[in-house]
Amino acid sequence: MKRLVLSLAAAAALLGPTLAGTALAQDFSQHRQGDGRGWGSDRGRFDRTNLDGRWVADDHAGGARGGRGMVRRMLLPDQIRIDQKPSMLRITDERNQTLQTIMLGGKFDSRYGQDRPDYLVGRWNGSMLVVERSTPRGATITQTFALEDRGHSLVVRTKREGSGPRTFEITTTYHRA
Repeated sequence: MKRLVLSLAAAAALLGPTLAGTALAQDFSQHRQGDGRGWGSDRGRFDRTNLDGRWVADDHAGGARGGRGMVRRMLLPDQIRIDQKPSMLRITDERNQTLQTIMLGGKFDSRYGQDRPDYLVGRWNGSMLVVERSTPRGATITQTFALEDRGHSLVVRTKREGSGPRTFEITTTYHRA
């Protein structure tokens, strides 16, 4: 009995700070102010732009959205859902299929190894999320996610450079659903 009590006390001592930090992070996300900014303005690590929610594209008639092949695979669909956590962002389609998993702020191990990662790496550049990835043919695709119109519009800019003479950028604007 004494061993059980001692092992439980040791586990509580080791895990206590971790559990308290997790509880604080959850408590913080539940107490966001109406303008989308949390406690401490832009000083806290949990206070980033809130991309969380369902989004619907405004520019349904855009020329490249109905395109074929590479361009269509680069773009996000017309309806997306973003689930945002402090160290991860997941983008799913209307059928809840994961399109992109973006890891934020650190190095993470991939299930498939470095040559075929199962996630993308993103970084915050002010209030804008920047995600870069390389294609098998050596091109670089850069996506930037930025909120406009006081958080009611999400602007996603997708830019492809390298591996050929053409560099192009496509901008898609979403509104909250």
